[in-house]
Amino acid sequence: KQWYQRRVRGYKAGCGWNEVLLPLTTLSYGDMYACFYALLSKFVPRNCKTDGKPFHLFRLLLLYHDPELCTFLDTRKCSPDMYAQRWFRSLYVGKCDIQVVREMWTRYLLLGDPFMVFNLALVVLVNAREVILEMEGDSQVIASKITTFPDNLCVEDIEDFMSLAKYYSDRTPLSFTHDYHGQLFGNAPTESNFAALSQALCLPISVSELLQRTTTEGVNYLVVDCRPKLQFDSGHLPGALISILIPCFQTLQCLQRT
Repeated sequence: KQWYQRRVRGYKAGCGWNEVLLPLTTLSYGDMYACFYALLSKFVPRNCKTDGKPFHLFRLLLLYHDPELCTFLDTRKCSPDMYAQRWFRSLYVGKCDIQVVREMWTRYLLLGDPFMVFNLALVVLVNAREVILEMEGDSQVIASKITTFPDNLCVEDIEDFMSLAKYYSDRTPLSFTHDYHGQLFGNAPTESNFAALSQALCLPISVSELLQRTTTEGVNYLVVDCRPKLQFDSGHLPGALISILIPCFQTLQCLQRT
């Protein structure tokens, strides 16, 4: 603890350090702390606490991939920090068998993508979506049930588990990882890109990525142009629709099918 306090940041009870150390205890002391330092510096998101920024970002990721499930949890006031804190801050050590964790970490580290912790959490929820949508009770009851879902993972599940996480990662806007890497896993101030995340209506997508996706095959965005018709007619993105010509109910139906 004293070694890491000097190197990075102060220790706080319940921060997940002891859990992260657990799979590393078979290593020599030097290797153990080198791996420990690397894991906490490069793979555990910063600010993993109640109302923490990673959980606002994860909610938007869930909203992007499964709006119905996200809306259900929102209406129950069950926020990600209520069920996923231990997943994120310990990289699932706190909820999975140690052999499962070692197999997961091996594949995780080979990918080298620190945002995979978000996609793994997404897979946990999406795979259990039918169970979650039938849950009753207050937010604490629902969160306490959701947080136990990784307990059921076994070593044989990890290959499919990681493959599904990679599937969602490949279908997530690149700006998701590009815009927030420095704040979550680097040295950039955590407030710089996160100020409005808790109030965001959807996952932010950069203009450059939107332009790229709308000028190539495989377009997966529906762009609704809210400018006056005169400006729309003078130039707009390929495939964009002008909002004043679309009744609200038709717009919603189109969005749901996309």
